[in-house]
Amino acid sequence: MKLQNALIHILDKESGNLILSQSQLSLDNKIITNYILKLIKKFERSEYIEDFVTSSPILLQYNKTDFENFSSKIANIFFKSIKDREMIPGGDLLFFRAKDNDDNSLFGFFKLDYSSEYLHNIIYNSNILKNDIILNRTVLPSVRKKINEGVMVYNNHKIAIRSKTYTDNQGSWNFLKDVLKMKKKPKKISETLNEIKDIVYETSTDFGENELNVDINLKNAIHESMQMENTVDNGFIADQVFMDNETAKAEFKSKLNLNGIEEVIKVPNSHVFDKKYSKQKIVLDNGITITIPTELIKNKDIVEFKTNIDGTTSVILKNTSWIKNKF
Repeated sequence: MKLQNALIHILDKESGNLILSQSQLSLDNKIITNYILKLIKKFERSEYIEDFVTSSPILLQYNKTDFENFSSKIANIFFKSIKDREMIPGGDLLFFRAKDNDDNSLFGFFKLDYSSEYLHNIIYNSNILKNDIILNRTVLPSVRKKINEGVMVYNNHKIAIRSKTYTDNQGSWNFLKDVLKMKKKPKKISETLNEIKDIVYETSTDFGENELNVDINLKNAIHESMQMENTVDNGFIADQVFMDNETAKAEFKSKLNLNGIEEVIKVPNSHVFDKKYSKQKIVLDNGITITIPTELIKNKDIVEFKTNIDGTTSVILKNTSWIKNKF
């Protein structure tokens, strides 16, 4: 990816001023370009909401003005919306334009929330040098920290958004509604997954399904679906969780429909969920915890869950060539 433009404006809530830059950042400076490119990469590897530029009347105006003027307009909207909201921190607004290796255009901006760091400070007093310690409250975030509010526009068509909601006595504030002026807030995949889980558990309870089997089969189905097609396929989930119980499947799908959840949901950044769904954590009432790779949990040559005559459950691990105590 090659940066074409970059510019930063300061949302100085402490002084109550918006400080607009009158010049772009120098892209000859490798420290600056590496920092911005790493932020973009971090954003793309996080969970974001996917939508289209037509959903935001603000982003639709991007082609009608130049990069610098548009960034100033956004900064004014952003600062006006947060200046009287104590819960929302100040920060810098980073704007950028870029081209990827396939010549696709990218435009975006991130709010970089300040963090506080202790720094040394050199003071001269009456020709006496003193090394001191100060607290700098306007340190930009590291590239490892997730962006709370930001958007990236691909080819002026598809958009990826991260938005955080703040609530105070003035009500709620979020980036989509108050800056991008979007009337409808798309759901995050994680939010939809939680709704699907609740419906699965509710349906399984109605039909007296085994809770452990439901947990294992549900997580396995979500993982397989994402691995195969980068989707959450609720038809596949129904088959894996409720097996031959057609009545339970029908009730599950009916409840999905009532909650406005589509049968097949595209997951634009499925790699975000790999860590969570690639392993299953089994907790026993005696304090033992077992972590099992999802692709192995239904392989009875590796692990077996056996219900005993007295109603207890045994977990049997098989065919292990070695056992290691990992500190």
